[in-house]
Order: sequence, then structure tokens, then C-alpha cells
Amino acid sequence: MRPLLSRIIPLLLLSIVILSILFATVYLPQVALLTLFHGPLAWINAAFMALTEAATLITFVAENFMTEGQIVDTFDAVLIHAAEKSNDAEFRERIYALVHTARDIHLEREGVIAKLGEHRKSPYLRFSCRLTMEFICELPLNFIPLVGTPLFLMLQGYHLGPLSHYRYIQLNDLHKKEKKKFIDLNRWRYWLFGLPHVGLQVVPVLSILFLFTSAAGAGLWAVEDQKRLFDGTARSGPSEYPSGRESERKKSWWW
Repeated sequence: MRPLLSRIIPLLLLSIVILSILFATVYLPQVALLTLFHGPLAWINAAFMALTEAATLITFVAENFMTEGQIVDTFDAVLIHAAEKSNDAEFRERIYALVHTARDIHLEREGVIAKLGEHRKSPYLRFSCRLTMEFICELPLNFIPLVGTPLFLMLQGYHLGPLSHYRYIQLNDLHKKEKKKFIDLNRWRYWLFGLPHVGLQVVPVLSILFLFTSAAGAGLWAVEDQKRLFDGTARSGPSEYPSGRESERKKSWWW
């Protein structure tokens, strides 16, 4: 909870400000426009549209300027915590090595967050023009009566699901083709993960909390994936040492 608590007040203020501005400026115009298509349901669907737009803005501002470091810390902390709770020394080393590919680890410190050191490669997600264009192009789906808004949320979940593991993909050092293959193998799982993530982002104010719970959930998924790889039962996880970098990882494994 420490990464969230360190940003909770500015994030709450951000949510309140963006929600207030959007409902004061675009809600009624959207109601008027949707009335042509939805009739009396326009008031409800316009609210969903405004909440979706607010969630997108809040997520964009929060993840790019306020919380991305804390969200990455949450994901990494879940991995470190799982390693500490494991009774298998080899599995612990595996998880430590995975996290260590991107940042320093200080095992002598107390507390999971305290063990996370400086990043040795940028953990930040690059701005995606493709995702932005998909959002803009799919937003008019909300004009379709009854099914438009659920369809819009489903498509957004499909597109955004793989982003939940961008840190995991980075830790595994997957290149473009490897990344595409990994995402394709897990496409339906990512969709099912993305659906509740997108749905929860529509919840006013609390959407900020769900950014961190989604990161924790993605971390738990990564731990389970590593357990299956460790046990030799995984069919969809990244290879143990992608792109033949086993020797490089062993050389760089130090504290």
C-alpha cells in the first residue's frame, strides 16, 4: 500500500478535478447528442461516456506524470514478496534474477518496498498513438443504443489487457516478435484481465485505487507464470531466457 499512499491525495484531487470539469462541460452536450439515438436512456449512456472519458484522462495523466513509478514498484514488490514466501531457494533466485534484470535489489533491507533499488533500465511505458487512435475511433460506438457502451468497454479491454504485463515483458527482455508471440498466446487471458480493469476504471474516484490493484493482480499472474515455467508445466509463458541471453543474465546477476 505504500506506493499508493504516497500519492493518494494528489490522485484524489486529480480525479475530482477531471470529473468535475467533464461533467460540467461535456455531459449535457453528450446527453443532447445521444438523445437522437438513445431517447430517454441518453442521460445514463452520456454519464458512462463522461466517466469513460474521465477515466482515460485520469489514467493518462496519473500513469505518465504521477504514478507510473509507484505502479511499477507495486508490480515488482509482488514478485519480491512471492520470492520471500517461497520455500524453494532456486525459485527465489529465479524471481530475484528476473527483477534484477531491470533494477537493483537490496536483500539486506527490511520490507519488500525497501528492497527495491534504482532502475537500471527505464520502467516507463511509451505513449502509444495506436491505442489513442483506437480509443478515438471506438468512442462513437457509444451512440449505438443499449449495446454500444458494453461493446466499447469490451474492445477497450481487448486492447488494454496486454498493457497489464508490459513490465513483465520488459523484465523478460522480449523483443518485438517475441512480445507479439507471447501476447498472442495469452490474448484471451489478457482480454479477460482487461475487461474488469476497464470496467473498474469507470468507477469515479476509486479508479485510482484500481490502477494499483490491477498492477498487483498482474504481478500475481506473473508469479504464477513463473511457477509454471519453474515446474515445467507452462505452455504460454516466455522462455526462461528469451533470445538466448542466458549467459548475459548470469553475468549480470549480482547485488
